Amino acid sequence: MLQVLFVLTSMAQISSLVNYSPAINIGAYSQCQSDGYSFVNNQAALTSIECFGMAVCQEKMFNLSEINKVDAIVAIPTSLGNLGCSIGRKGFEGFSETNIGLAYARKLSNAISIGTQFNYYSFKIPSYFHSASMNIEIGTLIRFSPKLNAGIHVFNPVRMMSGKNEDNKLPYIYTVGVGYDVSNDFFICTEIVKQEDQAIDLVGGIQYQFDKRFFFKLGFMSENSSLFSSLGVVYKSIRLEALFRYHPQLGYSPGLLLSNHFKHK
Repeated sequence: MLQVLFVLTSMAQISSLVNYSPAINIGAYSQCQSDGYSFVNNQAALTSIECFGMAVCQEKMFNLSEINKVDAIVAIPTSLGNLGCSIGRKGFEGFSETNIGLAYARKLSNAISIGTQFNYYSFKIPSYFHSASMNIEIGTLIRFSPKLNAGIHVFNPVRMMSGKNEDNKLPYIYTVGVGYDVSNDFFICTEIVKQEDQAIDLVGGIQYQFDKRFFFKLGFMSENSSLFSSLGVVYKSIRLEALFRYHPQLGYSPGLLLSNHFKHK
């Protein structure tokens, strides 16, 4: 148990990224590879959704059953803008983080999309500590060309606190991302992420789909020199994806994602 608590405390300050997993979120800056999960990274990516979609993902953080991460999303297109809902939980009986988010996005023009999300965040250690707060996220995407996309995302810009203790304040996080669709099947992207009191993190990734039924992703995060990848299969509107993350000090984090996008008839 002490080892688990040490790992949890070494994961920096209270996490704002309960639902975030780079292997499944990099498609936010692509017009060809974006999917329902992309709005977790940038809410403006919701505008690329053309049909109702839902997904669920489970990861075993650092291959420890005590740090299980489960999250789910729903994406709903409407004539007045697109809606999204995300629910994520990480931890075990002795420690847990929970985040519930409601998102909305719409196009301002063919080139510019904006989105926002309202979150309820909870951090709990039974019989010792519990705090909860509300916070917001804001994202925008600019399509410079059919292939080149860029965006800015801000988490917690008004510096909301988790509870009454200032030491438990939620961090602000600023992200700038760029993506390029080399072809309809191949996509590359990079992000610069600045979280409060943390070093700048450079995230890079690629996604390639082959034979229209299989795809893989590969990328890195510079701050902790970690790698991520995934391998997936598509059958009609159903997608199954095996996730894999590697941290040089904490080890492997395997995961599995299942999603369904109900295409228009």
